[in-house]
Amino acid sequence: MSVISSFNNLDKRFAWSFFGFMLAAIFGSLTIYTEFFRIDNPELIVEVLNDTNVLDVKEDVNELKVFYGDVDIKSLNQTLSVLFLRVKNDGGAPILNGYYDDKYPLNLTIKDGKFLKSEQISSTNDYLKSSAFPSIDKEKSILLPQIILEQGESYTIKVLTLHSAGSDVELNIFGKIAGVREIRLSKYIDSEEGASFWSNVFVGGAFVHLARLPIYFFGFLFSIVLVLAPISIASDFFSKRKRRKVIKQYKLYIKEEITKKHEFLFKSYIDEGLAPIAEAKETLSDKEKLKKVARKGITPAWIRPERYPDKYDGSPPHYSRALYRRNTILRLLKGIDGFIKDESNEIIPTPHAENLLSKFIDFVVIKES
Repeated sequence: MSVISSFNNLDKRFAWSFFGFMLAAIFGSLTIYTEFFRIDNPELIVEVLNDTNVLDVKEDVNELKVFYGDVDIKSLNQTLSVLFLRVKNDGGAPILNGYYDDKYPLNLTIKDGKFLKSEQISSTNDYLKSSAFPSIDKEKSILLPQIILEQGESYTIKVLTLHSAGSDVELNIFGKIAGVREIRLSKYIDSEEGASFWSNVFVGGAFVHLARLPIYFFGFLFSIVLVLAPISIASDFFSKRKRRKVIKQYKLYIKEEITKKHEFLFKSYIDEGLAPIAEAKETLSDKEKLKKVARKGITPAWIRPERYPDKYDGSPPHYSRALYRRNTILRLLKGIDGFIKDESNEIIPTPHAENLLSKFIDFVVIKES
């Protein structure tokens, strides 16, 4: 079956206006996403990967003393914690050196505690490995380096803190970077450890979900296509196989010579189904309708080159459901040794044409019911 015929069969199952709407929606959404929702600004996020208490003493032993340097931190009701922090550009554009504000530097601060030590432990590229070094400023602040951070790149630092025992380390982040609306500080959640399905679904803010909408929409449309295409192909295959069986039974039923007119009718039934044949029979019975259909003729854009090579002008197909239906009926009526003829400038049915169509339609209706 030709490509054009395949499109014709699809046109009978689904309205082309719907597919046109789908295509318009896809490309329209892509344009909207590209112009309005695509993230093309840098986004800096500091994730707390791990927070571990260095001194995990479960029993209160009076004789136990814990010193850091020459200070007994246990007697001061303090403890040590180690934090692992990842600094990442999670946006769609790089952060350059000139984006940082020297008067409002990028820094982490601690509440009710102090920083004792900080160091870089890993990075995503060699440049960050040799450049991303944090520094402690007066024990209350860690200055993060003003370095180039490309999209998706990150570095991880380890921080040793001294804070009140029995309380968590509370951090804040400050600074200004051009193009970054908000510098986020968040707790890293491993999706395999404790995060529920719905938590992963709804993670992110309103702008994140807006940016996801085109992806959801495209995914929905492609899923529809993936579902409908195999169904359409399978349906077409089984429908044609069933029609071929009906044709075999009909040939045994009529017990007469199979003419070119029969063969053309059979092929039309296999390709198009019974509906065009029934409409062709109705057209034959209505003289005015027959004249109207025959007068309009077959639009060249719909003529199949393999069937009508002498009439095909190479015009591109233009998909009109009504036009396709009219041309299908007229091709069936005119066909090879067709069902109508021009006699004295009047279009009339050929002898026994209506009887042949009626007999075939009645048989098929019984078999398909």
